[in-house]
Amino acid sequence: MKRELVELLAAHEGAGIDPGTARKQLLGALARRFDATAAVTCSFVDVDGVGCVAEPISLTATGPQTDLRAWQGVELAAAFGDHQLGADRNELTLGGSFAILDAEAVSSAPALAWLAHRHGAHSGLRLHATSGTMSSGFIGLFRGTGRPPFSNRDLRAARQIQGDVSTLMSRFAQASDEEQLHNDVVVVTNTRGEVVNYSHGAAQWLSRPRVIAGLAENARVFLSRGEQRCSWLFERTNLRFDRLDANGEHAVITARPVPYARLSPLSELTPAQRRVAVMGAEGASVNEIARALSRSRETVREHLAAVYRRLGVRCRVELARKLGRVATVLAVEH
Repeated sequence: MKRELVELLAAHEGAGIDPGTARKQLLGALARRFDATAAVTCSFVDVDGVGCVAEPISLTATGPQTDLRAWQGVELAAAFGDHQLGADRNELTLGGSFAILDAEAVSSAPALAWLAHRHGAHSGLRLHATSGTMSSGFIGLFRGTGRPPFSNRDLRAARQIQGDVSTLMSRFAQASDEEQLHNDVVVVTNTRGEVVNYSHGAAQWLSRPRVIAGLAENARVFLSRGEQRCSWLFERTNLRFDRLDANGEHAVITARPVPYARLSPLSELTPAQRRVAVMGAEGASVNEIARALSRSRETVREHLAAVYRRLGVRCRVELARKLGRVATVLAVEH
């Protein structure tokens, strides 16, 4: 297995294999090695600790009370029983034995575990990969009905290769930076989530299915709320939404790239926690945050407590100092 990982790294760097293809090859190798029914990789995840961690996934029938959609609403339509994922979900079936989903935008490992359970998985194994304090990604391996659960032997085997997996995921994350938006662009969408116009330089960025789906969902949410302006973080990009017409049928989205380094320590938070953290650092009250994000005050307080715990701060002043310039860039505007 280690030799296969080394060869994959050499092929990625020497032959110039694109990050998406390389990730799928990595998942294929891991799925074969661990006899997995489904394998999933995610680039943006809710990660505890540092280093590459191999551990069992707890699959529960109830699952967390969270939005079980990829980044800002792209639903993960993974059918673990028959592997019907669809071409727009970057599905790959190898030998008819397991399915691979390259779901870069998944925001929460517990949410993914819940989704896996809902589609028939009864045992899971995950590897969290980080570089320094930055998340390099998450790999989930799942077994469905008819397969034995992952054993302690499987866990030990995963831990033996976790260093190589962490290196690969880190390299893939760096290579993915080239796919990100590099200059400001403007996109116009309607209430149906359709892109009706865009500025020069946005075509390649908009060619990625998850970007289109993410923009569409965010635009629908924004227009349905009746707000005049707001900003969200999506795909390492700061999106500013402005209402284009009085009847609220179109939104103008100004997309501004945010360098990956500027996202730390926000990269250690879930999407919901990021929005609460940014508004909290800007001085918004719990009531103001709750109204802006359409959440209860109790939920906002829970998110703030999680933010303080994850970032190692004790108050709003320390939070603002911790986030620094990031807070001014990603502030929610109203």
